[in-house]
Amino acid sequence: MNYRPQKFLRLTSNSLLKELFTQQGCAWKKLWDNLPPCRTDFMYSEYRELPQAARHNIELIMQEVYSVASSEDGINQLVKTAKFCGLELAKEFFKYRSRCDKALWFYLRNQNLWEHAMRCAYSDSLSKKYWRRHINLPLKDPKTEKVSLERFGEAISSFYIDSEGRGHGVKVEHFKRSEALDYFFVYLSDHPKVYEVWDAELGFRRKNECHLFELVFAWDHTLGVLEIHAGGGNSAQLALMEIFLHEIMEELFTFSSIDKHAYNIDQLKYSGFNFYTEPEDGVLGVFIKKMIFSKQEKGERTIALQVAPGLEDFYEALEHDLNIKELNLRSLNVEKVTLLIKAIHNGRVCSFSIDISKTSCNLKSKCEWQRILGEKCLSCWRIDNVTMLA
Repeated sequence: MNYRPQKFLRLTSNSLLKELFTQQGCAWKKLWDNLPPCRTDFMYSEYRELPQAARHNIELIMQEVYSVASSEDGINQLVKTAKFCGLELAKEFFKYRSRCDKALWFYLRNQNLWEHAMRCAYSDSLSKKYWRRHINLPLKDPKTEKVSLERFGEAISSFYIDSEGRGHGVKVEHFKRSEALDYFFVYLSDHPKVYEVWDAELGFRRKNECHLFELVFAWDHTLGVLEIHAGGGNSAQLALMEIFLHEIMEELFTFSSIDKHAYNIDQLKYSGFNFYTEPEDGVLGVFIKKMIFSKQEKGERTIALQVAPGLEDFYEALEHDLNIKELNLRSLNVEKVTLLIKAIHNGRVCSFSIDISKTSCNLKSKCEWQRILGEKCLSCWRIDNVTMLA
């Protein structure tokens, strides 16, 4: 759902809005208390009359709250955050029907935990395109004290200064998402640029600024899995992994000991592959939508085959459309595959797709039930190589 202040005001209870306004030092008129749900237009016009600075501050909070309330996963993350931090949520939280009410209630009552929940929700929303997964790493707790984080940041900064001429300013923040999972956010200064900005007092003006770009490192010490969200190719990913291992894990990087293929997708090209699932998973069918091959011997970059799941059998299309007898299936390497899983969720038939390459998978960007089911399937089918190493 796209944010609009009118929508937020309509979906949020008067009592919570009143608490937000008064907390931010804004006057709350008595007549607002008894406004009916159709009060949106009137309330919005009153909201617009607030002083510029006060309206600006409230709107920033409203946008943050709305970003969490925009999906059920965001609300679930609030519950998880409370549980992980040893807080039992009051019954009042669960009585609210509106997700905006639940999110704003949490913000007003537990501001000390709000940032943690926002970080979790934000990291889950990062583009799947730039996540890379590295497995078979040493099972060690990370170094998270200030000195180690500063050393880590300096090493990252040096890498980007040498390779891209940016990253002179750096800051590293660590937070523990669960008992097994540590996140490291690395913020670096980008190249300076001139932006047109709006200032409430000065109006439109040009401003020379260095914006930030960020890297995210997610470390699971129980599985020896490091996931890195960063732009760049394989060489950049390996360099960042080397820096992480050296500064945070105090391990020397040895490429020969690293299995760079996090996912074993080459086996999917054979028609005998068994997409087995447990009955309790509610899976109605698993289909291959698309597969991209590489064949380097003949200088071909890629070969792609796409079918309509449920209407066309992928392996029949592979046999006839690509003329496998002539190409020789063993000479084709699977570079990427898209699976479609059809399952029953909350009494409804739902479908979702999973894009998998040898080093990444888009399950991190899926909603919770899809992510859990997808991870279980990849583990059961031994596509996830972490299962094979455990």
